[in-house]
Amino acid sequence: EYFEQLVSGEETGLVPDLIFLDINMPIMNGWDFLDEFSVRFEPEFPETKICMLTSSVDPRDKQQAFYYSSVIAFISKPLRSEEIVMLRNHKSLKHFFQ
Repeated sequence: EYFEQLVSGEETGLVPDLIFLDINMPIMNGWDFLDEFSVRFEPEFPETKICMLTSSVDPRDKQQAFYYSSVIAFISKPLRSEEIVMLRNHKSLKHFFQ
């Protein structure tokens, strides 16, 4: 809904630079969100990147996640400090921390 409001002009807030996305969510799961985002909103907000943060350890989920160009990481919960460092140093996000 937030991205829909940004596109329509109803919302004038900031466009997220990074989204932490779980696969298992109520109403719309992570795959549904990625499908919707990649078609409707990624062309409008190409700088927005997604980190899958999930309890899934299924290698097929990890493989599927990287089919989406906006996904820059797939991290299994719990989030650890090493992964935060990895995200800080990711080429798509590094400029925020310099």
